[in-house]
Amino acid sequence: TKVLVAVNPAYAAMHGGAVDDFVGLPATSVLTPASGRRLYALGEQLDESGFLSYESEHVRIDGSCFPAGIEIMAARDDRGEQLYWLTWVDDLTARRHAEERAARHADDMARSNAELDRFAGVISHDLQSPMRVIAGCARILERRARDRLAPDERELVDHIVGGVHRMTALLDGIREWSRARGDDAPLTDVDTGVAVEHVLSLLEADLDAAGATVEFDGLPVLRAHPAALMQLFQNLIANAVKFRGEAPPA
Repeated sequence: TKVLVAVNPAYAAMHGGAVDDFVGLPATSVLTPASGRRLYALGEQLDESGFLSYESEHVRIDGSCFPAGIEIMAARDDRGEQLYWLTWVDDLTARRHAEERAARHADDMARSNAELDRFAGVISHDLQSPMRVIAGCARILERRARDRLAPDERELVDHIVGGVHRMTALLDGIREWSRARGDDAPLTDVDTGVAVEHVLSLLEADLDAAGATVEFDGLPVLRAHPAALMQLFQNLIANAVKFRGEAPPA
């Protein structure tokens, strides 16, 4: 029977008592039954490995249990026989609580992301119809007005229709991305120069209002998700315009 020959104050406090409450007690007295049964196999394992590290369940004086990290090595005599064990015990309660909080947070994030994906899919689908209406109305206006439209007015109609088409393509990308995100998201070869041009057309009004100029050249073709890449450039450019100084951003 393994007996607690000596314990330090930290060990005693961890188990809810003083040093004298534990010295001389069987080692199993501070273990749950399952952990106590495991204790009897440790001697042979120590002979094989020389050092053991594992997790156990310990019991306090008031009967409450806590998870513990255990490290054990054996003190030996001249013949190599085990004299006693040197044991280090670490209360893992705080770590377990942190792990549980992290797991709950991960579950909450997963549910939130799933809801966001569903929302993005619904919104991108529902916005397709009004986009088509806007483009159709612009073209009807152009056909009915015909020669009454000045060149700059025809250009405005073209801008409206072009903007609607680009927005529709972006909504298609968002809906596709919402169906399969992360590692499962479909990747294609994306011309980043074309992606930036699309983003600049979407931000045209903001750029004009800020007197901003955006110059780019020689951007590569990347293996990426089109909608995600466009969102990246849109965020970068929009933030540069928003968080600017007094001088026009360039």
